[in-house]
Amino acid sequence: MAGGTLGAINSLQSWGPSASVFNPADVATGSPAPAMVVLGYPYGHPLADTTTGNQYLSQADFITGMVFPAGTRTVLFFGKHGTGNYCYGTGGTSGDCYDPDDNSKGIHSYPYRSQVWAYDANDLIAVKNGLKQSYEVMPYAVWQLDAPVVDIQGVAYDPATQRLYVSQVYAENTRPLIRVYQVTP
Repeated sequence: MAGGTLGAINSLQSWGPSASVFNPADVATGSPAPAMVVLGYPYGHPLADTTTGNQYLSQADFITGMVFPAGTRTVLFFGKHGTGNYCYGTGGTSGDCYDPDDNSKGIHSYPYRSQVWAYDANDLIAVKNGLKQSYEVMPYAVWQLDAPVVDIQGVAYDPATQRLYVSQVYAENTRPLIRVYQVTP
């Protein structure tokens, strides 16, 4: 699987987590590998209303990793989620948009949290089999990671040990902080 979400040109990106399935052997051929979207929210079909704070999606979100732990039906997406209302302008404490975490000009949805979006793989299979549209699939759960750090850089999964490795920006240091979680199917 491969995926992405929201970008510089939002109309070209998924308005929520996305995943496409492909055959890895096709990548080595040198030609574009055919892929099928099994999760995606095209323009006009967002995961949630991005103008008001909610648990699912803001335009300030960044999804930076996806894993599919062995022995589960769960596909997990990791990222930064803005829980506040949409605001475009200058952040900071005295800008157009109150955002003490980011004083730049752009999209803000303060406050932010590290978040996991959990999807049932059977829903993705239903899309692949033509029984659902990719934008009809909803996460069965979302939750905040236990860490106070919100900027997730990426995730990795070790199927041999059933461990998740979450790389986060560590505010007090220039090096990333790696958090390790044990998956219990």
